Formats: sequence, structure tokens, C-alpha cells
Amino acid sequence: MEPPQIVYTINQQDIVFALTRTGKYTSCGFTLTQTEHPKLVIFLTDPNRYIFKNYRSSASYDLFTYVNSKFIYVERHVRQHINLLYRNVILEQCRLELQLLRNSLAIATQSPDIFAFHFMKGPGYMAVSTGEVVHIIKCVPTEVKIASTDECYDQLPVIRGNETYFLTPQTHILLQQETQINCNPLAPAMFRLDNSWYKFLPRPVESVRPTVMKPMTRPTWKYVSPGSLATSGIYTQTDLDDLKNHIMFLAERPAILNTLARGIMGEPTLVHGGSISNLIDKASIEKIAISTWQKFWSKFLIFGNISVGLMGIYLACRAIKLLIDTLVHGYDLHTVYGWSIYLIGAIWDFITNLLLHLGKGRNEYRKASAPKQAPETTFAQNHLEMENLHPKVYPTITVEKTATYTFELKE
Repeated sequence: MEPPQIVYTINQQDIVFALTRTGKYTSCGFTLTQTEHPKLVIFLTDPNRYIFKNYRSSASYDLFTYVNSKFIYVERHVRQHINLLYRNVILEQCRLELQLLRNSLAIATQSPDIFAFHFMKGPGYMAVSTGEVVHIIKCVPTEVKIASTDECYDQLPVIRGNETYFLTPQTHILLQQETQINCNPLAPAMFRLDNSWYKFLPRPVESVRPTVMKPMTRPTWKYVSPGSLATSGIYTQTDLDDLKNHIMFLAERPAILNTLARGIMGEPTLVHGGSISNLIDKASIEKIAISTWQKFWSKFLIFGNISVGLMGIYLACRAIKLLIDTLVHGYDLHTVYGWSIYLIGAIWDFITNLLLHLGKGRNEYRKASAPKQAPETTFAQNHLEMENLHPKVYPTITVEKTATYTFELKE
């Protein structure tokens, strides 16, 4: 018996292969599994140990290995499904034979002849049940002719020599005793003669073939397609694109260098599918953006510090001016109102101006209602001047004492 073969199979969307283990060997302290392909080995990995890094170079790809692995996969796939088909057929056959044996054993004690018919798969056999075994006896074949009778029988009446016998159904054993039945055209006795069916009423009449019983077994085997074998293999589509770009780059490099040189010299160029953005990766762009922002932000901080300093100086000057204005306004308000609540208005310019304006109007009103008293000498002089300007019409009265009069205007 051949030892079982171990096949490693992967059938995914991008990767498809099937490799058979042929042996093992040790290299660099690691146990590797050999396959039928000389360039492909298998290494069983775990999350804490690996040999190769995830990075793969397109220069290490091999198209012959890629194509050969597909042929190997097809051969393994076809062989696997043929084996499955064979196992399925054998299994169904075994199940059928097992069912036949069980049915035959079930009827061996009750109908030994029927058991012999099914077990030997044909007529001409008899069975005798003795104890726990069944003896099968093979009968000698002989020629007979159909006998013409006026009665209907469960067996077929035949003539052997000059004697009448009755041929049993299925087993085809000649009996001398018959089982007579009523002739019923709706359910007659039927026998198969020369691949044709006849019913006896009691004369033989050709009849319609009866319904043949068939097994109800359904096939369970189904062929499974190998999937996207045309686009899948040991390399993914991305790996194949990288390999194609690697091959085409060697042919396109002179043209690309010529286009780049013409662009630098200011000559007209035409680029198909290329871009200068491919020279700078995403990390570099982010680094440049972060560096630019940091420089801009540092300049902005310097400007902000200078602006804050100037604003501080301006606010200090405004505070000094506010203090001086408050003192001056307070002095003006104190001159008009004295020590009163109006001094609070010295904080605001417009309130101070309003209070001073109101205070000025009130002083003028007081001057008009209560003028100041003139000195006595001035009044006397004015009186003498008035006397000199107007002649006296009344006798001169000697002024003994100067009197002061105050007039008050009442509303």
C-alpha cells in the first residue's frame, strides 16, 4: 500500500496553487518542506517566527514557475475530483449491494426460491433453508412448450415431453402442482416470453409492457471548477503588474530620460501617463507641509509678540492719559460743583463736558439775578456824575450816610 500523499492547496481570489510534499530538509536552522517543483518550498510559519520579510522584489519573479504551478494545480485538481467520483460510485454500489443483501436475508426463511433468484441474480436456482444457513441448488435447464388450457393459473402451463408442468414465475422451476386462479381481464396473469409480455385469459394475448421499477438514487458527485485559474496563481495580480512594469521599465527608460532632459532644457515634451508627483511620496509631502507650517507659525509668533508689545505701550500711554484727564476733569468739576457726586463724571470726557456746560449756564443765571455790590466810592462817584449831568430841581440834601441797596429779582 502506497503511503498517503500530503498536498498543500490554496484556492483564493488572487492566489491558487497545489503542491505535493516530497520531503523535508533543514536550512539555516529552519525545517523546510520540499515539493515536486524544484523552485518552490513550503515553510510552516507562526505569528512569532518568520524567515522572509513581507517585501518582495519584482526582479525575483519567475514566469515559468508561475505557469508550471498552474499546470500542477490543474493536475492535482483533476486527480482529486476523479478520486472523489470513483469513491462516490463505489460507495453507491456498496450501499446498493448492502441493501440487496439485507432484503435477500429477510426473505430467505419465508421464500427461499425468491432469495436464490435475487442472490444468484437470475432464474434456475432453488434454495433450502436448514438451521441458520441457506443452501442454493442449481437446476438443470430443459426445453418446454406452452400448453393450451381452458383455465387460468398463477404459473405458466408448459409441456415437457408428453407431460404437463407449470413454470413458476421468476425462478422458472417446473412444478407438477398448479395454483388455479380466476380469469380476470382486469388483473390477468402475465409472463415475459421472448422479450415480450403476454397475458393469459386463458389463451395467451400480447400485452403492454408493465411499468418498470427504477432506483430513486440521485447522483451526489458534482464537479467543482478550479475557479479563476486564468488570472490566479502563485503570484497575485499586483505581483504580475509589478513584474510587467519592471520588464517594460528597461525598455522605456531611455525615452523617459530623453523626455526629462528636454523638459529641463525647455523643449516641448509629451508625457504619457507619467507625473512629477510620482517622485515625491506622501510622507515627503506631509513633511514639507509640516516644516512650512512650523516656519510660518514661528514668524507669526514673532509678529504677534511685537504686536502685543506695541499694544502694551499704547495701552500704558492711554492709561496715563486717562489718569491725567481724570485729574484735570476732576479739578474743573470741583471748581464748579465743589466736593460733590459730580466728581464721578471726571472719568468720562463727554460727561465732564456736559456737567461743565450745565454748571456754566447756572452761574450766568445767578449773576443776572443777584449782581455784585459796587464799592461805596464807585456808587458815590456815579451819583455825582448823574447830578452833574442833570440839573437839580429840588433842594440840595446833605448826604450824611452812604446806604447800600440790594435788589433781588424774583420769579
